[in-house]
Amino acid sequence: MDDIDLTSSKQGIRQRNSHELYWDDLNKGKFLTLLAASSLVVRTCFHPLGLVKIRLQTAAKGDISTVKMIQQVWYKEGPIRGFYRGFPISLGSLIFEPIFTGTLEKIRTILKSNRPSPIAHYQWDIISNTLSSCTATLIYQSLTVPIDITAQRVMITRARDNIHVVNIIHDIYYRSGDGIRGFYKGYLVSLSMSIPYNSIIWTIYWQIQVLLEQIIPFEHNRFIAPFSAIIASLSTSLLTQPIDVVKTRLQVASKRQSLWRIFRILIDERGLKGCFSGSLPRACILVPILGSDSTTIDRWATGPNDYWATIQIGLTDLPSEMNAISERINERYTRDDEAINDHFHLLIDLLQGYKDLCKRFEEALQNKQRAIQKSK
Repeated sequence: MDDIDLTSSKQGIRQRNSHELYWDDLNKGKFLTLLAASSLVVRTCFHPLGLVKIRLQTAAKGDISTVKMIQQVWYKEGPIRGFYRGFPISLGSLIFEPIFTGTLEKIRTILKSNRPSPIAHYQWDIISNTLSSCTATLIYQSLTVPIDITAQRVMITRARDNIHVVNIIHDIYYRSGDGIRGFYKGYLVSLSMSIPYNSIIWTIYWQIQVLLEQIIPFEHNRFIAPFSAIIASLSTSLLTQPIDVVKTRLQVASKRQSLWRIFRILIDERGLKGCFSGSLPRACILVPILGSDSTTIDRWATGPNDYWATIQIGLTDLPSEMNAISERINERYTRDDEAINDHFHLLIDLLQGYKDLCKRFEEALQNKQRAIQKSK
């Protein structure tokens, strides 16, 4: 593993027999398209868990479990409207996923190809992984923090509260008194979590890959990336969970508060265990995200064009299928709204009839009292 193959100027520094892919190995069009499609699928599948995580982290009481929170959302708000609150807004960050991954891979490739001679290979691997992930995270967070704040504010509201995105944006910009700064509330906290998180997770991921390459036979190397992704995701998720909880509470707060005050309120309300609220949903989200980013996409992006043609057909049909699903959902909720309106109008008619009946009874009683007084 210490032998270096410098036969290809495109590949730069590469270890022999390594299955690891580099930026120059990938078909950029395929890779970025598949990355966006994969991110859409992952976000669609795991947005409900993200909503549960946000609500667990912002709950004032810590006696509610993940299962109980899921039941509350399901029965009180509905499976679609409840679990997919804020989903359309969160899709806005999809356009920045290729920027993050492209920056990460490009900088990593450049750094690995320009190792200073006094630094050992394993030391330079850690340095290049850390620097590339830090740079990519800084750019990505600067672009997506306003989207995350708006989506989180929508997620903590209930589906039947009749609160729209426009109300949330107006509240963040005007009522908080922060203006445009309101959309970057908790930005430094986000960086303090995301930069260490991405630095740790990608460094652990790539280092575990190197270790597993020495243990797992070459014919079974397809298991190396998934195992590395699972181990790196679980360990990093646990390490950064307290920062994620504080960051979420800071961003959804209606008024600007200090980081220390947010932390004190969290400890007073829920104790130290509140720092790890939402750990299970977050871990369930992060493992498949890293797994899809690091295993399937890069392999497909280097595959033959026959596979790419099949994927292109599927991606071409995807918008029409999504539109059909959206139309069916809208029709269903239109019917539900009409039924609710009918019941509401019926209730109003009943109340109006009861009011008229009470008025007539009161008039009859007054007439009877007048008749009794006249007879005396």
